[in-house]
Amino acid sequence: MKRWYLALAWLLLAQFSFAHDYYFSITEIDYNEQKGTLEMSIKVHTHDLEVAFKKMGTTCEKSIQQSRFVGQADICLSDYFGSHLKVFQNGVKLSPIFVGKEEHLDGNSFIYFEFKGVKKAEAIEVVNTILIAHYSDQRNIVHFKKSPQSKNNTFYFNGINTHHTFELK
Repeated sequence: MKRWYLALAWLLLAQFSFAHDYYFSITEIDYNEQKGTLEMSIKVHTHDLEVAFKKMGTTCEKSIQQSRFVGQADICLSDYFGSHLKVFQNGVKLSPIFVGKEEHLDGNSFIYFEFKGVKKAEAIEVVNTILIAHYSDQRNIVHFKKSPQSKNNTFYFNGINTHHTFELK
Protein backbone atom coordinates (compact mmCIF):
# COMPACT_ATOMS: atom_id res chain seq x y z
CA MET A 1 0.00 0.00 0.00
CA LYS A 2 2.87 2.36 0.79
CA ARG A 3 4.30 1.78 -2.67
CA TRP A 4 1.00 2.75 -4.28
CA TYR A 5 0.97 6.09 -2.40
CA LEU A 6 4.59 6.73 -3.30
CA ALA A 7 3.89 5.96 -6.96
CA LEU A 8 0.85 8.26 -6.95
CA ALA A 9 2.80 11.05 -5.26
CA TRP A 10 5.63 10.68 -7.77
CA LEU A 11 3.22 10.83 -10.73
CA LEU A 12 1.53 13.96 -9.37
CA LEU A 13 4.87 15.61 -8.72
CA ALA A 14 6.11 14.71 -12.22
CA GLN A 15 2.93 16.09 -13.79
CA PHE A 16 3.24 19.45 -12.05
CA SER A 17 6.98 19.79 -12.51
CA PHE A 18 6.40 20.85 -16.13
CA ALA A 19 3.60 23.28 -15.33
CA HIS A 20 4.53 26.89 -14.80
CA ASP A 21 2.72 30.18 -14.67
CA TYR A 22 4.93 32.11 -17.02
CA TYR A 23 6.13 31.66 -20.57
CA PHE A 24 9.29 33.42 -21.70
CA SER A 25 12.41 33.18 -23.76
CA ILE A 26 15.61 35.12 -23.26
CA THR A 27 17.75 35.94 -26.28
CA GLU A 28 21.20 37.47 -26.10
CA ILE A 29 22.66 39.02 -29.24
CA ASP A 30 26.30 40.14 -29.27
CA TYR A 31 27.55 42.26 -32.15
CA ASN A 32 31.17 41.44 -32.97
CA GLU A 33 32.26 44.36 -35.13
CA GLN A 34 35.76 42.96 -35.82
CA LYS A 35 34.40 39.66 -37.19
CA GLY A 36 31.31 41.27 -38.72
CA THR A 37 29.01 38.82 -36.95
CA LEU A 38 26.06 38.65 -34.62
CA GLU A 39 26.31 35.84 -32.08
CA MET A 40 22.95 34.76 -30.65
CA SER A 41 21.90 32.50 -27.81
CA ILE A 42 18.27 31.71 -27.00
CA LYS A 43 17.08 30.28 -23.68
CA VAL A 44 13.65 28.67 -23.74
CA HIS A 45 11.75 26.04 -21.73
CA THR A 46 12.19 22.72 -23.54
CA HIS A 47 8.69 21.58 -22.57
CA ASP A 48 7.13 24.71 -24.10
CA LEU A 49 8.91 24.01 -27.38
CA GLU A 50 7.77 20.39 -27.36
CA VAL A 51 4.14 21.42 -26.76
CA ALA A 52 4.35 24.01 -29.55
CA PHE A 53 5.81 21.48 -31.99
CA LYS A 54 3.09 19.00 -31.06
CA LYS A 55 0.37 21.64 -31.60
CA MET A 56 1.89 22.39 -35.02
CA GLY A 57 1.44 18.71 -35.94
CA THR A 58 5.13 18.01 -36.46
CA THR A 59 7.26 15.15 -35.21
CA CYS A 60 9.78 17.62 -33.86
CA GLU A 61 8.75 17.22 -30.21
CA LYS A 62 9.87 13.58 -30.36
CA SER A 63 13.21 14.50 -31.88
CA ILE A 64 13.92 16.97 -29.06
CA GLN A 65 13.04 14.37 -26.42
CA GLN A 66 15.01 11.48 -27.86
CA SER A 67 18.74 11.70 -28.37
CA ARG A 68 18.68 9.24 -31.28
CA PHE A 69 17.09 11.97 -33.44
CA VAL A 70 19.83 14.53 -32.86
CA GLY A 71 20.15 15.61 -36.50
CA GLN A 72 16.40 15.95 -36.93
CA ALA A 73 16.14 18.03 -33.73
CA ASP A 74 18.78 20.41 -35.06
CA ILE A 75 16.83 20.84 -38.30
CA CYS A 76 13.55 21.41 -36.41
CA LEU A 77 15.10 23.99 -34.09
CA SER A 78 16.91 25.75 -36.93
CA ASP A 79 13.71 25.94 -39.00
CA TYR A 80 11.52 27.09 -36.11
CA PHE A 81 13.84 29.80 -34.80
CA GLY A 82 14.75 30.88 -38.33
CA SER A 83 11.04 31.57 -38.89
CA HIS A 84 10.23 33.12 -35.51
CA LEU A 85 13.35 35.13 -34.71
CA LYS A 86 14.28 37.21 -37.74
CA VAL A 87 17.17 39.65 -37.92
CA PHE A 88 17.52 42.43 -40.52
CA GLN A 89 20.33 44.83 -41.39
CA ASN A 90 19.35 47.82 -43.56
CA GLY A 91 16.08 46.06 -44.43
CA VAL A 92 17.83 42.89 -45.63
CA LYS A 93 17.09 39.66 -43.76
CA LEU A 94 20.23 38.02 -42.42
CA SER A 95 20.56 34.25 -42.72
CA PRO A 96 21.06 32.45 -39.42
CA ILE A 97 23.69 29.73 -39.15
CA PHE A 98 22.72 27.08 -36.60
CA VAL A 99 25.67 26.55 -34.26
CA GLY A 100 24.19 24.08 -31.78
CA LYS A 101 22.01 23.44 -28.76
CA GLU A 102 22.25 22.43 -25.12
CA GLU A 103 19.60 20.88 -22.91
CA HIS A 104 19.97 21.55 -19.21
CA LEU A 105 18.62 19.52 -16.32
CA ASP A 106 16.56 22.49 -15.14
CA GLY A 107 14.26 22.05 -18.17
CA ASN A 108 15.74 24.82 -20.30
CA SER A 109 17.29 24.57 -23.73
CA PHE A 110 19.89 26.91 -25.17
CA ILE A 111 19.98 27.32 -28.94
CA TYR A 112 22.88 29.09 -30.66
CA PHE A 113 23.03 30.93 -33.99
CA GLU A 114 25.50 33.14 -35.79
CA PHE A 115 24.88 35.74 -38.50
CA LYS A 116 27.81 36.63 -40.77
CA GLY A 117 28.41 39.61 -43.03
CA VAL A 118 27.28 42.28 -40.57
CA LYS A 119 29.62 45.09 -41.56
CA LYS A 120 29.31 48.73 -40.52
CA ALA A 121 25.79 48.21 -39.23
CA GLU A 122 23.97 51.31 -38.06
CA ALA A 123 20.91 49.45 -36.84
CA ILE A 124 19.69 45.88 -36.44
CA GLU A 125 15.97 45.10 -36.59
CA VAL A 126 14.71 42.05 -34.70
CA VAL A 127 11.33 40.36 -35.19
CA ASN A 128 10.62 37.95 -32.35
CA THR A 129 7.51 35.77 -32.36
CA ILE A 130 8.92 32.78 -30.45
CA LEU A 131 5.99 30.72 -29.04
CA ILE A 132 3.59 33.69 -29.22
CA ALA A 133 1.13 31.72 -31.36
CA HIS A 134 0.99 28.99 -28.70
CA TYR A 135 0.94 30.94 -25.42
CA SER A 136 -1.06 34.17 -25.16
CA ASP A 137 1.08 35.44 -22.28
CA GLN A 138 4.43 34.56 -23.87
CA ARG A 139 7.15 37.15 -23.31
CA ASN A 140 10.40 37.25 -25.24
CA ILE A 141 13.26 39.26 -23.82
CA VAL A 142 16.13 40.31 -26.08
CA HIS A 143 19.40 41.68 -24.72
CA PHE A 144 21.45 43.31 -27.46
CA LYS A 145 25.10 44.16 -26.81
CA LYS A 146 26.96 46.15 -29.44
CA SER A 147 30.44 45.88 -27.90
CA PRO A 148 32.07 44.15 -24.94
CA GLN A 149 32.32 47.49 -23.13
CA SER A 150 28.73 48.62 -23.74
CA LYS A 151 25.68 47.96 -21.62
CA ASN A 152 22.92 45.67 -22.84
CA ASN A 153 20.07 47.27 -24.73
CA THR A 154 16.97 45.28 -23.71
CA PHE A 155 13.56 45.03 -25.35
CA TYR A 156 10.52 43.00 -24.27
CA PHE A 157 8.57 41.35 -27.08
CA ASN A 158 5.02 40.01 -26.77
CA GLY A 159 1.94 39.44 -28.93
CA ILE A 160 1.62 43.18 -29.57
CA ASN A 161 5.26 44.25 -29.78
CA THR A 162 7.04 41.85 -32.12
CA HIS A 163 9.45 44.27 -33.90
CA HIS A 164 12.25 46.40 -32.51
CA THR A 165 15.23 48.21 -34.01
CA PHE A 166 18.46 48.32 -32.00
CA GLU A 167 20.53 51.39 -32.88
CA LEU A 168 24.30 50.81 -33.14
CA LYS A 169 25.44 54.43 -33.50
